[in-house]
Amino acid sequence: MFIVYFALWVIFNGKWTTEIGVFGLIFAAVLYAFSCKFMGYSVKTDIGLLLSLWRGVRYGALLIAEILKANFAVIDLILHKSGEVEPQLVRFSTDLKSENHRVVLADSITLTPGTITCELEDGRYLVHCLDKSLADGIERSSFVDALASMEYADADKQAAKAQKAADKEAARAGREAAKAAAKAEKENAKAEREAAKAAAKAEKEAAKAGRKNRRAADEPEQPAEDAPQEDATQEQTGEDALMEDIPQDDGDYEAAEYAVGVPDAQGVSPDDENEENEAVPEENETAGQDIAPGGEQKEDERHD
Repeated sequence: MFIVYFALWVIFNGKWTTEIGVFGLIFAAVLYAFSCKFMGYSVKTDIGLLLSLWRGVRYGALLIAEILKANFAVIDLILHKSGEVEPQLVRFSTDLKSENHRVVLADSITLTPGTITCELEDGRYLVHCLDKSLADGIERSSFVDALASMEYADADKQAAKAQKAADKEAARAGREAAKAAAKAEKENAKAEREAAKAAAKAEKEAAKAGRKNRRAADEPEQPAEDAPQEDATQEQTGEDALMEDIPQDDGDYEAAEYAVGVPDAQGVSPDDENEENEAVPEENETAGQDIAPGGEQKEDERHD
């Protein structure tokens, strides 16, 4: 394509100068880069096109040679044929697989003088020949051999391309498999680390439980006598609580004795003393309350 762009630049300018040539090279390079980036062209594609062009040039030369040969054959048939010509329809088929190559063969037969392709269907040809001498060997003509070689070359190219694609796919699959294997190995290593951590933790817990059991086994057992002693302690605690409830002051103690009705040291109970105290006011009232003030104090001392 680079050559085509450069040739178009020169043709459109209509003349050749150094300046036009330099700008033509720059123009062709820019367009070729654009074609490679956005139109799918590449150096390999151009090489393939050049090879195809070379094969086309060779086939064109062969076609011109066959046309010249057919012209001389028809001229000879016209000038030197003693009898009448014998036209003939010939049917034959080829092994060409490409539809393009089949069409090229039909056109080549038509372009050569003395033969016309009348029908082409599924690789089967119907050709009209001016004379039966022109029909000899038409199914094995040089056109068929040249097109077959071009087709084989294309088939080899397609096979090489397919093989390259298969190799590329296999390489990609190999890389994916390697990545998957590396990932699986990484996961296995991670699982092993987790298992090792879990085992270490379990071992640590087991050691801790063993130490706890050994400490429990080494501690002395409490004797059975502690229970009665504990009961006695509880009883003593109860008695102390009762003693705390009893008032410690003398006045309070006497009030408590009077409250519960316990006789004092002289054998007089609080109830009797209360009755006696009630009787004293009655006597005082009867006597007309003649008791001196000091008598109340003496009466209190007597009671004490």
